[in-house]
Amino acid sequence: MRIDVGGLGFDRDAVAVVTGAANGIGRATSLMLAAAGVAVAAWDLDGDSLRGVAREIRSLGSECHPYVADLTDAGAIDDGWRSVAALGKPVRYLVSNAGPPASTPMDVGHV
Repeated sequence: MRIDVGGLGFDRDAVAVVTGAANGIGRATSLMLAAAGVAVAAWDLDGDSLRGVAREIRSLGSECHPYVADLTDAGAIDDGWRSVAALGKPVRYLVSNAGPPASTPMDVGHV
């Protein structure tokens, strides 16, 4: 199914940063933004899958700037924001989607 998202009013001169962009919701969101003409800075730890998403985004005619990083590393996050700033476009959208796979057990007893 193809959905026309061009009329949603996204700023085509801006960048969207999507974390967890290689799979699942992050991938789908990245592709939707790309279909709307937004440049996507796609961040993920899974480099192979991220490169695949970047190819898909570019095949839609949009810019993709993949960034492979462990987002639990503050230095990697700083480097990522520097790379986005170097694009020279405003960041209008942030999709904070990175996280462990759903099958990863989590201990929330300390919360």
